[in-house]
Amino acid sequence: MEKKNSAITDGLLIAAIPAFGYWIAFLYEKGYCEFYNIPPSFIEVGIVETLTALFGISGSILAGHFILDNILSPFYKPLPNPLKYVFRQFCIGIVFISGFSIVKHISLQNYLIIAALVFVPFFIFELVIPLVTQRNKIGYINKLKAHREIDFQRERVLDIVVLKTGRNIFTIFFVGYTLSLIAYMSGGFNARFKTDFIVISNRPETVVLKTYHTYFITADIDRRLKVVKSSFNIVPIDPNTGKFKVETIGNLSPQNSQ
Repeated sequence: MEKKNSAITDGLLIAAIPAFGYWIAFLYEKGYCEFYNIPPSFIEVGIVETLTALFGISGSILAGHFILDNILSPFYKPLPNPLKYVFRQFCIGIVFISGFSIVKHISLQNYLIIAALVFVPFFIFELVIPLVTQRNKIGYINKLKAHREIDFQRERVLDIVVLKTGRNIFTIFFVGYTLSLIAYMSGGFNARFKTDFIVISNRPETVVLKTYHTYFITADIDRRLKVVKSSFNIVPIDPNTGKFKVETIGNLSPQNSQ
C-alpha cells in the first residue's frame, strides 16, 4: 500500500513540474508587467518566457548567494548562533520587502515605514525581551540562547501543519511558495534595472517594453527624465512598422512613480 501511495505521489509530482514551470514564468512576467503598469491581459507565457524566467530566477539566487558569501560573510560568521539567527531573518525580510517595493513602486519613505513595522517588533522580541524573561542567565548571549531554546520548544501553527501534511509535502509546498515569490520579484527586478531596449528607428522616443503574440507593446519615453509615459501602443511586428535596433537607454521608471 505504501508503494502504491508513493507511486501516485511521484506521478503527481512529475505531472506538476510542467505546470509549475508555467506558473513560475507567469509570475515572472506578472512582476515585469506590474513594474511598467502593463495590464495582466498582455501576459504571454511560452518557451522564451519560461526560459527567461528560469534564467532570471537563477540569476537572483546566484546573486543572493554571492552577496551572502562574499559581502555579508565577514559580518555573519563571527556572530554567536543566536545573533546569526537574527541576522539571517533580517536579511531574508529585507530581500522580500525590497523586492515588493521595486515591483509596487513603493517610495523610500513608505519602504522605511514598512521595514520599521516589520523589524522593530522582531528585534524587540528577539533582542530585548530575553533581558526580561531570562534574567537568571548570566551574559547577554546566554540569555538569547535560552530564549531561542524556549521558543523552539513551543508548538506553533507551522509545526501542526507539518505534522498534518507530512514533512515531504510541506517542503514541496514551501519551496514552491518561495520560488513563486522569487519569480515575481525577479520579474520586477529585471524591469527596474533593464537598460537595453528595442527602439523603432523612425520613432526614437518610443521603446518596446515586451512582445505579445506578433505585436510589440511600446511606450513613449522621456530620455532626460528616464521615465516611461503611461500610455501604450500595440505595434505589429512587420517591415512596414520600421526598422528596429537595440539601444542602451538606461533604467526607466513609469511616469506615475516619479
